[in-house]
Amino acid sequence: MSHGSQASVPWSKSSVSPPSVASRSSGSLAPAGAEAVAAIKRNTAPAKRTPFAHRPSPVPTIPASFRTRSLKGYFTNIRHSVRRTRPRTVRNVSVGAAIPCGEQERTGVARDRRPGQRKAKRGGAARARAPELAPRAPQAGPMRSLGTSPLLAIFRGFTYGYVALFAFGFFLPFLYMAMSFVPMGIMDRVGTSRSGSTLVTLILIAAVVTVTLTLIEVVRAQVLERMGTVIDEKLTRICFDAFNREKRGAGGSPAQALADLQTVRRFLCGPSLSAIVDAFWSPLFVCVMFAISPAFGVLILCLLALSGAASFATHTLVAGHMSHAQRLEGEANEFGLAVSRNAETVRVMGMLPFLTERWYGLHSGALGWRAAAQTRAGRIGLVPRMVQNGQMILVYGLGGFLFLENLIHIGVLFVVLLMMMRAQGPLQHIVTNWNSFQSFWLATKRLDALLRSVEAAPRHIELPPPRGALVVTRLVGGPPEIEKPIVNDVSFTLQPGRILGVVGPSGAGKSCLSRLLVGIWRARRGTVVFGEQDLTHWNPDDLGRHIGYVPQDVEFLPGTVAENIARFDPQASSEKILEAVDMAGIHDILRGLPNGYSTRLGPGGHTLSGGQRQRLALARAVYGMPRLLVLDEPNSNLDAGAEQLLGRSIQAMRDAGSAVIVVSHRISLLAFCDDILVLNEGTVQAIGGREQIFNRLPRLKAAPAAPPILDLAADIGGSRAA
Repeated sequence: MSHGSQASVPWSKSSVSPPSVASRSSGSLAPAGAEAVAAIKRNTAPAKRTPFAHRPSPVPTIPASFRTRSLKGYFTNIRHSVRRTRPRTVRNVSVGAAIPCGEQERTGVARDRRPGQRKAKRGGAARARAPELAPRAPQAGPMRSLGTSPLLAIFRGFTYGYVALFAFGFFLPFLYMAMSFVPMGIMDRVGTSRSGSTLVTLILIAAVVTVTLTLIEVVRAQVLERMGTVIDEKLTRICFDAFNREKRGAGGSPAQALADLQTVRRFLCGPSLSAIVDAFWSPLFVCVMFAISPAFGVLILCLLALSGAASFATHTLVAGHMSHAQRLEGEANEFGLAVSRNAETVRVMGMLPFLTERWYGLHSGALGWRAAAQTRAGRIGLVPRMVQNGQMILVYGLGGFLFLENLIHIGVLFVVLLMMMRAQGPLQHIVTNWNSFQSFWLATKRLDALLRSVEAAPRHIELPPPRGALVVTRLVGGPPEIEKPIVNDVSFTLQPGRILGVVGPSGAGKSCLSRLLVGIWRARRGTVVFGEQDLTHWNPDDLGRHIGYVPQDVEFLPGTVAENIARFDPQASSEKILEAVDMAGIHDILRGLPNGYSTRLGPGGHTLSGGQRQRLALARAVYGMPRLLVLDEPNSNLDAGAEQLLGRSIQAMRDAGSAVIVVSHRISLLAFCDDILVLNEGTVQAIGGREQIFNRLPRLKAAPAAPPILDLAADIGGSRAA
């Protein structure tokens, strides 16, 4: 639909359009508007309904039984009855970009106008426009703020659910009031009239109110649980993707991120949120107590003020202690996990006693700060606790005085007690569980920072498989947490069907270069063009299918050997897995495994040697015959025979048309390379064909089978002098 028709006929997306509005619209209609008008003429609805179809059905009540899997079915009619005809823009908070037009019908979200585009006048024809392929201009900051936090943008989708919960809470105070007047009626009416029918009537009223209260509370709890599940589904995918797609900062922790998700979910579907909703109606009970007697109203206000002041003082004076305790607990947990990951080295080298003392120092420090906080909180809380325990005596004493003055009936005391409990209950729950509110607030701040740390990703189209050369131009980059770049001004071109060997001394930037080439780290300057497309133009998930990568430290995810080789692709075929195994030449390893391809790897699975891990990682890298293969020290744990198999594998990938980059300290692997690039201190010292570099650096050619390259800078300097 063009923007002109959208502006002139805002109802054209509905399934049934008002004839009066249709008659007033002028100009050409978009196809969807013409279809709606034709549907009116033949008194039938269009065949295709749009996400924002007008549904004039009445607002239904929410059933007590829930059989659907999401909240969409509960509040669909509520949502469409109050939604405006003009669609709102919904952005994908996981990447900070608007949902593309191809996803509009699937997600039910309409795009907004581009910045700077004028709204077409009513009756005017809309100007045609080409589909947008390039990303919009990014706003300031790593992630577009969306006017609010990314988490708040997600929670907005559940506004109608929380409105319904608030509506549930509207009926609860009146039901509680009805319950409180039952004992007063028994005391005043039945006690004086001795009427059995009155007693039965009051008991029946109490039973009906009790059943209604129970049903409303059960329904509210189920809706909260379902909403918490849906929110968890949305947040888990977004945060997991955001945390693993970008390089984590110094304070990042996957365990902390997942714990924050659980904290948010427990709060949003637990009693704390219900207490907040119920607290809105506490003033109503206070007003009723003022209506009964101003003295009772003043009493409840004094009790609430005393409780609030004590709680504020407690949390103000204890906040610093609890912050220190939580920080030390986090450090102790991280330190304990690090020791557990290196348990073998710790035991063999006799480091366990010293590490135990260090861990216990952190743990005992956390215990000390927490004990000090509890001691201070206990002293401050003595007065409100004493008042809370004696509030019944206060009510009875004040009520007895008012009764003696003939200002109230004796049965009013029951009403006052129940009203006081309902007025104080939600607030007391908030005060008592204030730590959970603080934990929720801190968790949302951390998750918000996690989402904001992910740069706004542009919208990518699906590119064809890369067929051209790998062109690196003036590449500068390094680890994100280090300001000074490690790789400086690196340029080269690698044609398909060629093998490039990257050598250099330790710390020369070889591994950094390999991470930049495969997109793990982003280049600060320069470009990496693969298949005539810059790496930044690719969707990372699509690009990964065309890249094979073997890191220095090989780890496998929990799963079988076949799943790890297939990169956990659920659509992987046995032929592609066997092809990767043949290409890597690891049949001898698989024959030695207890369950072959079904052997479990990862924590609790089969333990592989360093050489076996590297060869299995090679099979994972060559799975699917990627167009670019980057191997970072793939032979560091291989013997001579396995190294020959590695050389044959990379030559087979070269013959298949792939571009191969091999980073190695061993000279013997250079014999399989077509070109050699020498790095030193992050810059290119020499690059050229294998024989050319061998002639320029004779030490490479005359070296033994597997020596480390130590002083290439001296060789390069000597060759330049010659």
